[in-house]
Amino acid sequence: MSSRKRLRDAAEILVASLRGKTNTFELGAATLTSDLARTSCSTFLSAILRRTFDINSVVWAALFGKPSPRARDFAMTFERGLLPPIRSVKDLRAGMLGAIRYDDDRGGMSGHCFIVSEPPVVHGTHGQWTKYRLMVIDSCRTSHGIGDTRASTAGGIGRGIMGLYADKTDKIVGYTWSLAADSEVMHNDQGQRISFADVPSDWIPKENQNG
Repeated sequence: MSSRKRLRDAAEILVASLRGKTNTFELGAATLTSDLARTSCSTFLSAILRRTFDINSVVWAALFGKPSPRARDFAMTFERGLLPPIRSVKDLRAGMLGAIRYDDDRGGMSGHCFIVSEPPVVHGTHGQWTKYRLMVIDSCRTSHGIGDTRASTAGGIGRGIMGLYADKTDKIVGYTWSLAADSEVMHNDQGQRISFADVPSDWIPKENQNG
């Protein structure tokens, strides 16, 4: 089983296990079991990576710079190519990692991070750009709208749909939080940059760490 499939499956199982359970978004919180989740986007991503793969503290620090990286830290790791970078929308696959970096903290949030749940699907155009439907798994304060596993105003861990934009060369250039008509298009050159990275194929699955 590939690393990205292993990660995506672990995230999907977690989403299913939390249905009907306590599942809330809290900045800085890092409680995650099959019955209880109090997380932010970054603590969710850190937890699911550490639960799925045997990543030692030295490798973790080299990649993310700190034991508890924020969304901005994940984004900088992807932008710097410390994990295999994905720049073309055509190369995105389920189980890959995504992050949004804000230029400044907004309400205590440095950005957003998530796991790609399904490959992007064309969903129209926006000027000279192609718009894609992107299914993600994340922890967020408010859902991604229609098609989200969370209630329309609820946060916490779940699966939802974002919009993704690519230029004529298939380079990823922006995103929207949801597919709603009034969801603002955020360009990569306007203070909120979205980036993606693959999961290394040589990361050791947790269940195999002793054998």
